[in-house]
Amino acid sequence: MESMQTERFTATYIEEIPPSDLAMTELSEADLDECAGGLSLGDFSSLMDGSSSFFGQERLSLGQATFAGPNGSGTISTLDFERTISGANRFTSLGK
Repeated sequence: MESMQTERFTATYIEEIPPSDLAMTELSEADLDECAGGLSLGDFSSLMDGSSSFFGQERLSLGQATFAGPNGSGTISTLDFERTISGANRFTSLGK
């Protein structure tokens, strides 16, 4: 997939459709007024867009070994604990 971009609009095309088969038409202000939906940034005094992410990892290992003499005694203990946590957030805020 590739994109072509000008100042006011972007056309994206997939490889099976050659760019010569795409037609781009710039809309007039009247055409834009007739389109449903959308958002005018003129209605807002601030726009904030951001993201954050986090990653954490913990590991705990405990070991123990005790042995004695000819064919007697013993003790072996081990404990392994591992925890991984991660996440991401994205936000957009508009204010007046």
